[in-house]
Amino acid sequence: MKYGKLKFAAVVILIGLGLYTLYPTYELYVTLPREKKELMELRSKALTRDDSIRVDFRENELKEKEARLHKRALHLGLDLVGGMHLMLEIDKTKLTKEEAQDAVDRALAVIQNRIDQFGVYEPIIQKVGSDRILVQLPGVDRERAVNLIGQVALLEFRLVAEPEKTNEVLKIIDDYYRRVNKEDTITKEEGTFLSYVISVDRTDLGVEEVDFPIFSQLVINARDIIPPDYEILFGPSEVVQNRRVRRLYLVKKEAELTGASISDANPAPYQGQDPNLVNTWIVNLKLSRKDAAKFAMITGRNVGRRLAIVLDNVVRFAPVIKERIPTGEAMITTGDINPERARDLAIVLRSGALPAPVIITEERTVGPSLGKDSIDKGVRAGLIGAIVIFLFMIIYYSLSGIIADITLILNIFFIIVVLAGLRATLTLPGIAGIVLTIGMAVDANILIFERIREELRAGKRVRTAVDSGFSRAAITILDANITTIITTIALYFFGTGPIRGFAVTLMVGLIINIITAVVIGRFIFQWAVSQFAHERLRI
Repeated sequence: MKYGKLKFAAVVILIGLGLYTLYPTYELYVTLPREKKELMELRSKALTRDDSIRVDFRENELKEKEARLHKRALHLGLDLVGGMHLMLEIDKTKLTKEEAQDAVDRALAVIQNRIDQFGVYEPIIQKVGSDRILVQLPGVDRERAVNLIGQVALLEFRLVAEPEKTNEVLKIIDDYYRRVNKEDTITKEEGTFLSYVISVDRTDLGVEEVDFPIFSQLVINARDIIPPDYEILFGPSEVVQNRRVRRLYLVKKEAELTGASISDANPAPYQGQDPNLVNTWIVNLKLSRKDAAKFAMITGRNVGRRLAIVLDNVVRFAPVIKERIPTGEAMITTGDINPERARDLAIVLRSGALPAPVIITEERTVGPSLGKDSIDKGVRAGLIGAIVIFLFMIIYYSLSGIIADITLILNIFFIIVVLAGLRATLTLPGIAGIVLTIGMAVDANILIFERIREELRAGKRVRTAVDSGFSRAAITILDANITTIITTIALYFFGTGPIRGFAVTLMVGLIINIITAVVIGRFIFQWAVSQFAHERLRI
């Protein structure tokens, strides 16, 4: 009796641990979507800046919560939750022969690092052939995936020329176009290069967005007359005083430091005094110890000058160096109220630059509606099948069928628990593996019940018949399940993708099937027989 109580306590503890293991999965797929929906409603009602800030911080909390839950929850595959399928090719046209040799391997490492930090769980990132990379990202929308993967992320710190030098170079270009009289490329009424240049604020010059295409082309055409150690770069498109403009910078061609100097990059809300950056996000940079000393020397020698932070040839920020900076810390402004873009930029900077641009040669999007439809149909089919099986077991095996149904429920429960505990990914083939496991579990119960019937027909007492039936059926169940497990092991090691997912799920299900049918089922039968002294067993 004492041994039976210990078994009962063990089963209860296992169920409790299983519920604890599955709770993060419940929160991730049930509670969190509800909270996100409520947040979207709050954002639509946000009227003041303080409301927007509160919504932003709440969004950050949900992002952090989602990241925590993903580490403990059961993951859904690309075919269920939706996402991106990309085939990438590295553009080697501008690489040397030596650089091109390992460009794909270096790009693979960078992309892997970016996605790991991005928080996509169970991605598929692998080299295909000699020059392509396959990327599958469950649960990621197209724009974020493409921006994260495709950004080259060449970061440079460059000194900005003094205003006098900038005006001198612009005047040289203007004189050049006046001299060659290229009226076909100068369309302003004044007919000069300088007529495109406007004063953005007290510090910067710039050009209006509508004029940027022709102006940037004029700059490219005149690059031979720009001093060889300088070049003209632009800032991102932004709105200043109700005009969309791009700031213009004359910067040193040679970078003082590059992105290789960065040891850490983290997004944060802007806390400074610039009214143009209020309620936007920035990325704080931390340089390595060696380069922090170099940065201190650079800033110490150039107090009063501007240092441009250039990302992929776009000047993100060009602050004035007010004093020597010994800490090796810097800041990139994004000018964006969306914290996700700041996070993505920080990820790209931390993981390093791609060796060359990537070209998307194949792209497929699996929409969330398709994933939801697949889940709904799978759940519906599973429920209908389970109900039919439960009714059959009760009708055919009477009250003993109820015990079989209990073990079947525990079987499915523990399969999901183990998959969640292993941080496995559930796909449609995985659901097929669970359905097949249910069939094997029913087969095991039928074997046990038929053995018990044989023992009862032989005239044995109920308790003896139950013990003998389980003992004799256990050998057959073990044989059937172990031979199938051997097959799943072969599928796992020699299969790929969905086949491996099917193999893992089926293997876990078969092992649990042995435990629930032979151990837990036997315990429930023995307990029922001891509690209710039947001379006859309805089976």
